[in-house]
Amino acid sequence: MNTGKGVGWGIIKAAIEAILARDLKKALGLLKGAQLVTFGTPGQADIQGVIAGSGRFIAIETKAAGKDAEEHQKRWGAMITAKGGLYLVADSLEVATRQLRLHGVIR
Repeated sequence: MNTGKGVGWGIIKAAIEAILARDLKKALGLLKGAQLVTFGTPGQADIQGVIAGSGRFIAIETKAAGKDAEEHQKRWGAMITAKGGLYLVADSLEVATRQLRLHGVIR
């Protein structure tokens, strides 16, 4: 599942405030001892963004060489495509580059 773990906003905010107050020891302590929270949607792509100029949503699922997206990832991709977004599956930089060129995202 493409979900991740991260630190909650309250801890991040407190760490930023500590850094701004030049208390790096406190900031590091806050982050080191923080409880991780799960975020993301199962199946969502590893790389997501908005294409400059067009404003179109793009999602790229990265896979190990020779691997394809799993069914729950394909369903998520189908939803993105149905809403007008661009969904790509790439198992190498070369494949990603070729697909981005094919769709006019890069030259």
